[in-house]
Amino acid sequence: MNAILLAAGRGKRLRPITDYIPKPLLPIVNRPIIDITIAHLRDAGIKRLGINLWYKATEIASFLEKHADITIAVEDELLGTGGALRNFKNFVTTDFIIHNTDIVTNIDIRDATRAHTQKKPIATLVLTKNTGTNVVRVDKELRVTEILDTAHEACFTFTGIAVLSHAIFSYFPKQKVFSMIDVYRNVLKNGESIMSVISDAAWYDIGSHRQYWQVHHDLQNKVVRVPQLSDIVQQHIDRTSVVLSKKLDGFVTVGPHCHIAEQVRLQDTIVFDGSTIEKGDYTHTLFSNHFCISV
Repeated sequence: MNAILLAAGRGKRLRPITDYIPKPLLPIVNRPIIDITIAHLRDAGIKRLGINLWYKATEIASFLEKHADITIAVEDELLGTGGALRNFKNFVTTDFIIHNTDIVTNIDIRDATRAHTQKKPIATLVLTKNTGTNVVRVDKELRVTEILDTAHEACFTFTGIAVLSHAIFSYFPKQKVFSMIDVYRNVLKNGESIMSVISDAAWYDIGSHRQYWQVHHDLQNKVVRVPQLSDIVQQHIDRTSVVLSKKLDGFVTVGPHCHIAEQVRLQDTIVFDGSTIEKGDYTHTLFSNHFCISV
């Protein structure tokens, strides 16, 4: 089974960070999100990957050169999650996986592939509970019955991971730019089956400064474990960085080529690649030479 990784977005909600670093290359402790996601898919048995790019495409493509069996489609304009998938119609000839790049999770994708193979629906969506974004309604057989526009406590959240039949392409609208949510609604409107798998595994949608900070907090404090991130410690300092300060509290991540002076205090703070901090007390902060964000 092949997989398509959606990685074209601008990451507006994460600005100003994404003005300098494209979201797929944002480090989670010591590894870019896209690298973690590729490993997640490989661990699920995926051999060939298709990846769509648009924002800072050259930078991301350069990083991906180290990976084998990857097909890249660079978009001329941002096509949405559905429009992006259309570019891979000939890349997949049977069932396939789609996976958003901007999530960190320990969901076992193989649960979804097994369920999809057994039931053979048009799509199998991996769902979870997530306060504020529960819009997918399912019945007792876990069949998707409705995708709402606003959250409802009786519904579930789509994780951005799904297994799709190649027949899904027949439900694509004619326009160039569209969302996969539009496609799923077309499938339901036509009376076809969309199934779901409900997961209670860890799942983080890296769509805000707070969520980016939170995943570090939980990983480095051992609240959760993600198999693709090994040897995580509470205070990670890249070997190329110089940290003279002894005032490090809580979880701390210091990226490559940083310099932290002796009088600096860091608590529950992430310091990005190439940063210099000469003085100050930083708590719950995302810091670089270009921005300083309190969360």
